[in-house]
Amino acid sequence: MLCSLGWLRSRIEPSFFWLPQQNAFLVLHADDMALAAPSQLIETLQGQIETRVALRWEDTLDDQHWVKFLGCQWRRLPHGFESRMPVECYQYVIRGLGLLHAKSLSTPLVNCAEFREDSSALLEGSMIGDYRSMVGRCLWISRFRPDIAFLTK
Repeated sequence: MLCSLGWLRSRIEPSFFWLPQQNAFLVLHADDMALAAPSQLIETLQGQIETRVALRWEDTLDDQHWVKFLGCQWRRLPHGFESRMPVECYQYVIRGLGLLHAKSLSTPLVNCAEFREDSSALLEGSMIGDYRSMVGRCLWISRFRPDIAFLTK
C-alpha cells in the first residue's frame, strides 16, 4: 500500500519505508507506526496514507521532543535518529532484581578460577514468569547498555 504512494521499502529492514523526495521515513511494527518527516509535510503525508487506510496517528518524530515507540524513546536529528531507553525501564529491572541498594561491580564478571554447579532450588510458580520478564527486559536494555550484554546472555 505504501509503495503505491511512492514509498520505497528497505531491502534490509522490511518494516522501514523511505520517501526520498520528501526526506520522510516510516517504520511499521504490527499496529505501531512512527512517521518522521519535515514538519511542514507531516499533515500532507498523513493525509495521503489515510486515503488508503484509517489510522490514529501518535506523535511524529522531530527534533523537539522524545517520542515513545516500541518501548524506547526516539527523536529525529538533522542527519539521523537518536534512541534511548526510558529511565523507568532501568528502574523496573533494578527493583525487580532486588538491586536497589546493591554495590556496583565492573563488568564483565570477575574472573573465576572454576565454575561451580548451582545447587539452588528451581524456580516455581510466579517466580518463573518474573525471571523471564527480567531476562527479557535486560535483553531489551542491552541494545543501549552493551556493558550488561555479557551478564544477560
